[in-house]
Amino acid sequence: MKRTVIGIACGLVLMNTLGCVIAVGDKDIEAAHREHSATWEVDQKENRHQISTLVLSQNYSQLLELMGTPDFSEHFVQKDQRYQVLYYRTHASHSKLNKEDCTPLVFQNKLLVGWGKQALENIKAN
Repeated sequence: MKRTVIGIACGLVLMNTLGCVIAVGDKDIEAAHREHSATWEVDQKENRHQISTLVLSQNYSQLLELMGTPDFSEHFVQKDQRYQVLYYRTHASHSKLNKEDCTPLVFQNKLLVGWGKQALENIKAN
């Protein structure tokens, strides 16, 4: 009987110990948010700088190496021409990202033919 009581007591202690949750203080959460915010703001600034140095007819692979992984990408075929669009964050004022916060880089047959929303709209309109 004594062993049964001790066994049950040990089991309860063990269950309570395994169910522990470690709480993080508000200061840690705020610091993590600031760090994340600073990261995307720096990325945005760097993307704007890199885009300002682009030259038409740059190769897709070279530009991808220069700019890194895009935030979004698309591919479409229009009039037997292959288009790839890479979107890079350039002007968001918040951490939640969507295409409206990005600048599109437009490639036709692996060569840069334009960037910006107007360039993309012109190609899609033709």
